[in-house]
Amino acid sequence: SELIAQSFTSAKFFQPRNDSGSGVDPDITPNSAISQIPTISNATGIPVNALKTLVDLDIARNKETNALVFAPDYVNVLNLNIELVKQYPDVYAQETSAKGVP
Repeated sequence: SELIAQSFTSAKFFQPRNDSGSGVDPDITPNSAISQIPTISNATGIPVNALKTLVDLDIARNKETNALVFAPDYVNVLNLNIELVKQYPDVYAQETSAKGVP
């Protein structure tokens, strides 16, 4: 579910909030996502600018989907990681085959 945080153990993925009271919040702040970009770039070889663009697109998609023009910006970690796997299948082939994800 997009509404529940998923556990990602690889440095190739964005990570959900560690300080979430319930531990199931799938959203992080843009600053939290941006701070993870260098680690993900180093682990995957994906350029920093490409990762920043994916974060920006997720923020825009969330605003449009939820019609929250005046709401704070957020990033959905699950959606962002799914998009990474779709756009960079070769980079994530080992992770997705180990989990049984096509």
